[in-house]
Amino acid sequence: MEVLGGLLMADTTRRFIDALGVKMRGGTLRFQAQYLRLVHMPKYIQISDTNKLGLSRAFNEKDRALATKFAEAAYKEATE
Repeated sequence: MEVLGGLLMADTTRRFIDALGVKMRGGTLRFQAQYLRLVHMPKYIQISDTNKLGLSRAFNEKDRALATKFAEAAYKEATE
C-alpha cells in the first residue's frame, strides 16, 4: 500500500489526474471514479525492488520530490 501511496503522491500521477479530471471553481479538481480509473499505473510486479523501497520511503516521509523521482523510474520500467 505504501508503494501505491508513493505513486499517487508523485507529480507524474498528479499530471495524469490534471489532464483527465474536471477542474471546479477555484481550480480544485473534482475526483470521480470514472476519471481515476483512466490513470495509468505500473503493475506492482513491473516495479523493481529499489523503486518499491524508494516509493515506500517517499510515502512515509511525505516527500513529493522523492516520490516523483521513483515514480518516473517505475513508469519507465513498466514501458520497457
